[in-house]
This record gives sequence, structure tokens and C-alpha cells, in this order.
Amino acid sequence: MDLTNLSHSWPEKSGEYKVIQIVTPHGLFLRFGKRTEPYGDFHKEIVRRFAGEIGVSCELGPDRGGCGVEVNYIPEVHDEIIVGMGRCYFNIERGIAAFSGGSEHYWINLDLDHLKGMRNFSSNEIFVVADDLLYLRETTKSSD
Repeated sequence: MDLTNLSHSWPEKSGEYKVIQIVTPHGLFLRFGKRTEPYGDFHKEIVRRFAGEIGVSCELGPDRGGCGVEVNYIPEVHDEIIVGMGRCYFNIERGIAAFSGGSEHYWINLDLDHLKGMRNFSSNEIFVVADDLLYLRETTKSSD
């Protein structure tokens, strides 16, 4: 498992995306669905792609929410590195990422501490909104 070469990236266009939150010894990361809602990726597809990115296989298992579906888990380390799931409403023009919700299949919500720690996620000025909390990210404006 290689967790050393992970990088950050926001979605390429505005929309609503499912998102997973990842913590590793090398930093905090987000992984977004590849498509916007309502036909976006499921969290299990994002987990599967992330597992491939770090060079491990997923295992299918029963969902934790009792919905009767199978979801992907990363063996042995799933709960240690995937700390939250939910949705992100991303507006690229306004530089706003609004996070909400959770995953009923994985029985996990967004992790607010993770979002607070993401302040250095981008070199752009991005506002992150989650549960009525607002964080300004890397303000680069000069004081004129």
C-alpha cells in the first residue's frame, strides 16, 4: 500500500459530488465522485478507485446501514484511513465547497475535524462550509 504519492484536487466543474475523507500519515485528502448528482458515483465506487490509487484491492461486504447492499471496503485499514463521507456542493466560479450529509450504506457522516484540517488543501482561495461553520482557506489578498 502506497500512501506517499497522494495529491489534492478539486472537481473540474461545479456541481454536487459524493465525497470521501481520507487521513494518512502524509496528510488529509478528499476524493470526489467523477460525475455530478443526480447520476453521480456511489461512495463505494470512490472507495474502489481510491484503493486502486494506493495499490490495494477492495473487498465486498455488507453495508453497515442495514440497507441490504454490498459495498467496498479496504481490508484491514478501512476505518483508519476513511474517516468521513457525504456530499460536496462545489461552485468553481464562487470558490465555495459546501459539505453536508453522510453515507447511509457505510453508516458514517462527514468528519468536521478533517474539514477544519483541510485549510491548506488548495493554493486558491476556497471557502469551505459545513454545518453552519465557515472556514477561509489560504487567503492571499493583500491589504490595500
